[in-house]
Amino acid sequence: MPRVMTIDDSKAVRSIISKQLSGIGVDIEEAEDGEQGLAKLEDISVDLILLDVTMPVMDGPTMLGKLRERGDKTPVVMLTSESKKSIIAEVLKHGVDDYILKPFKPEELLVKVRTALK
Repeated sequence: MPRVMTIDDSKAVRSIISKQLSGIGVDIEEAEDGEQGLAKLEDISVDLILLDVTMPVMDGPTMLGKLRERGDKTPVVMLTSESKKSIIAEVLKHGVDDYILKPFKPEELLVKVRTALK
């Protein structure tokens, strides 16, 4: 069973993602921010990371940079309410595989997750 980590400071967003993905047989790990996500990823491996851009403690782009610095090539799909090209360009530079603009439709999430897991 594929394992996906969702990292978002919104419990509601993590809950929606967990509910959607458990319906297609995906094991879910959750973290509230980039720092917590990095710590958890030292103990477990995942097949995909769904990463929010704007979070307290450590934001998504910073976490992604640290993840890549330590050689972790896990596919990452960014979740963002920011449609600014500069932010999207920044995360693409760090090797993000795709992104989803919030609010997102469940079908869009499932398509992007399935594509990233293949």
